[in-house]
Amino acid sequence: MTARQIQPARVNPVLLHPLQHRLILTRHKPNTWTVTMKCTATVSVILLGLVSAFGLAAAEPARNLAPLAKVSASVKTENAARVVDGGVPAAGSRDDGGQTWVVKRADLPASLTFTWDKPQPIRTVAYYGRTTWGFECFKDYEVYLDDATTPAAKGAFRQGHGPQLVELPEGRRAAKLTLKILSANGGNPGASEVQVFTAPPEPKNLLCRFTDLSLDYRYAYYPSHNLVRIHLPTPPADATAWHLTLRPEAGGALLAERAGKLPTAAGGEAMPVPDLAEGDYILTLTLTGGAKPIVEERGIRRDRPEWEGNRLGRDDVVIPPFTPLAVEADGPVVRSVLRAHTHGAAGLWRQVVSQDRELLAGPVRLEVTRGGTVHAAGGQPGHIVETTPTRVRGEAGWTAGPLAGTTRFTYDYDGMKTITLELAPTETEAERVQLVIPLKASEAWLMHPVTTHLRHHYAGRIPAGKGKVWDSSKVPARLNGVFVPYIYLGGPERGICFAADNDRDWITDGGTPM
Repeated sequence: MTARQIQPARVNPVLLHPLQHRLILTRHKPNTWTVTMKCTATVSVILLGLVSAFGLAAAEPARNLAPLAKVSASVKTENAARVVDGGVPAAGSRDDGGQTWVVKRADLPASLTFTWDKPQPIRTVAYYGRTTWGFECFKDYEVYLDDATTPAAKGAFRQGHGPQLVELPEGRRAAKLTLKILSANGGNPGASEVQVFTAPPEPKNLLCRFTDLSLDYRYAYYPSHNLVRIHLPTPPADATAWHLTLRPEAGGALLAERAGKLPTAAGGEAMPVPDLAEGDYILTLTLTGGAKPIVEERGIRRDRPEWEGNRLGRDDVVIPPFTPLAVEADGPVVRSVLRAHTHGAAGLWRQVVSQDRELLAGPVRLEVTRGGTVHAAGGQPGHIVETTPTRVRGEAGWTAGPLAGTTRFTYDYDGMKTITLELAPTETEAERVQLVIPLKASEAWLMHPVTTHLRHHYAGRIPAGKGKVWDSSKVPARLNGVFVPYIYLGGPERGICFAADNDRDWITDGGTPM
């Protein structure tokens, strides 16, 4: 074995004398030596010590300098220090958790700058994109050292979750590094983390593995149901089939497999999986039918938090300051915390009293329009079929002109009433079925309709005027036609909230306000 050339050091001949194998020091130039030795495994250990004595140290491991830097940004919309907090939110989690620096596309180009007190050895930059709400990664970039006007590196980031490495020329030192972002792959891009290494990093230095997300491919693991679900909204045009497998990341037997044709079902495809032990797994999706197969690997981490599978919070008890539900036969009246609900025809409210104030200007009524004639549902207030401190259930039959049906209702102990209207089958056609809730203007002067957006819903005074002053067609973003799933009418402390889980079984004509 021949050792590499080393710089001369003070060599003590006594160190070399005890070796039973031949060691030769050859001087080629005044400052250059070569150590040559034919050695066994035993002697190689001694050689390692000699080489170390001559100045050959092991390569220094990569260190992340980013947390030691002062971090600043050209765009002030978010705290730039978020990119050195050591956290990378999960892809598709829809929760940045205050861990991401975000840039509006209109603000590009933008830059992140890392500044140290003195020059540092800089070799590799690791960029982690923003993937919580979508795949919003930076694209074209340039890296500048100190105040240089020529980039030390430039390129383009891919659409993906995890580290994307930028290699700088070896031997560079700088007290300032600027990552300049020129364009974006989509959305409002950002960085969930940026690492600056002194040497090329090993996998253990990185916060996660990289997953290419250029294919619009979404997946989820449901540990409680032992299912993996995938969704391909826009598969490649030439792909005709998909194949999905799950294996342990460390290697081992196939755990689950499923295949099918493209396009997938509108809601995606589900693959049953075993009850997974804690650890890391690889989900592999293969698309075939095109010129060459497309293979996508995604990671699944199975953790078992201590709360998984417990029964906490499922006790059927009333939690203070709520009070147990109470039923009075006259009406009947169902009382909950601060409220009393009196039933009238068809099991609907005749009156609601909140904080000792009546909210309704008249009974709630179900109206059916047939041949231009309006029929109000009539019938008994109904009867209670179950009463517990936490739940009250009841039902009432009714007729409204050509229609007949049953109202079934359930109260939760916070006072919310869930109503299910069941219509009896009939050949008779009706032009309109509507629920009318008359409210006292003195109690209902504020409104708050909610649709698909997380924010920006109107919340304020009910428009002034006589007759119709508002309808659901005026809501800017709706789930389906004129359907609005939630609206509150009342005052700051009391009012009526109407809500529906979804628009299932609500048949609207798409133009007439609901």
